[in-house]
Amino acid sequence: MKEERKLSEAKYFYKGMVESLKQHNSEQFSYNLSAFLSSSRSILQYSYKKAKGINMLNVYEELVSDNPILSFFKDKRNVNIHERPINHITGITVSDTISVSASIESIKWVKYDENGNVIEEKESFNKKKKKPSDISSKKDKDDAKVEYIFKDWTGDEDIIELSQKYINELEEFIYKAKEAGII
Repeated sequence: MKEERKLSEAKYFYKGMVESLKQHNSEQFSYNLSAFLSSSRSILQYSYKKAKGINMLNVYEELVSDNPILSFFKDKRNVNIHERPINHITGITVSDTISVSASIESIKWVKYDENGNVIEEKESFNKKKKKPSDISSKKDKDDAKVEYIFKDWTGDEDIIELSQKYINELEEFIYKAKEAGII
């Protein structure tokens, strides 16, 4: 059945999101997120089309209405496909000081709004170049926790947690849609 195939596809891209997060690869994360949004959205689109064709839209609507996660991801996919790539926010939590390479002369921070426009820029210059022996402790990138979030999601979940909940909701939807005869 095509809905279950699309669910498997969505899970594949979800695993890619998790793996790219572990590898600190933001570009791969974005690509996997985009594919996840498209494949997961197809599940409800296929079901909607079938429900409409067999005069069961009311049953379909009962299954999806009042579900904030299904609605949120539907909107994210629509923005991603029809308007612009999804702009997720990256947050880094550091449990200790991170020392950077002595060859770094400056660090630039850029803050963007939801449309990708620059709203703030700061640059810090290293006035005194440090020799490698001056660096007291170095932290590996695995010591920093990187989180990707949707700033417009009202809950506390990051994208990974929220996407897992979405998968669970889609599994529940497929089960109930089968029982109702939509799938």
